[in-house]
Amino acid sequence: MNVPLQITYREVASSDAVDEHVRRHVEKLGRISDRILNCHVVLTAGGFGPQRENPYFDVHVELLIPGHTISIDRELARKHEHEDLFAAIDRAFARATRQLSERSDRDDRHGQRPPQ
Repeated sequence: MNVPLQITYREVASSDAVDEHVRRHVEKLGRISDRILNCHVVLTAGGFGPQRENPYFDVHVELLIPGHTISIDRELARKHEHEDLFAAIDRAFARATRQLSERSDRDDRHGQRPPQ
């Protein structure tokens, strides 16, 4: 399934390699659920003070599915600060994958999925 994707960069230089890394994760999500209407990913650099101490990257993932929004929010993401953007992306999408799988299973159990 081709999931509509929007990637927003904040204080992070855009990169084809990062875009492709995010797209691969979104494609995997599309294989878990064919009900994803939209995916918005926000990549933010933080912790860069005057001394450039404690740099980290926040990755916010929001998935829109019928009747629900799955959101990996900033406060949760900051519990695992990363100096490496790719690692931060992997961690955020691991959480998104778990939440999407749980939501899909719950919807299946409660008959909330439309017949295919």
